[in-house]
Amino acid sequence: MAEAEIKDEEKQRVLGVIPNFYVTYNSTAAPLAPKQKFELAWKATVDPINFGLTGAIAGIEQAANSYSGYGQGAQGYAKRYGASYADSAIGTFIGSAITAVAPQARPTLFLQRNRQPTITVSLCDHPNRCLQR
Repeated sequence: MAEAEIKDEEKQRVLGVIPNFYVTYNSTAAPLAPKQKFELAWKATVDPINFGLTGAIAGIEQAANSYSGYGQGAQGYAKRYGASYADSAIGTFIGSAITAVAPQARPTLFLQRNRQPTITVSLCDHPNRCLQR
C-alpha cells in the first residue's frame, strides 16, 4: 500500500519544481519501511533541481569568496560545488532516512524513594515500545 503512496509523493513539487517527497495529504497513509525511506532520500539527492540549486549556491559562494581556502576559478568553484552537494546529500540522508530508521533514545529522569535522581535511557522504535536500560 505504501508503494502506491510513494509514487504519488514522488510527483509532489513545491512551485512545480522543488521536490516535496516527504509530505502526504492522505490522513490514513501507511508507514514507510526503512528501505522506502532510503529510496526517497536517494531520489531527493539525485533530483535534477538539487544539482541546479547546488550550482547556484556554489556560484554565490564563489562571488562572495566564501571559504577562501578553496581559491577562485574553475577549481575553486568545483570545490565549493562538491562541498555544497555533499552537505546537501548528507543532510538529506541523516535527516530523512537514518534518524527516521534508528531507534530513538529518550532520556528520562526518575526520582527514587531515597530522592537520589537517576537517569534512565529508553530505546524506542515506537512511542509505545521502549526498552529501558
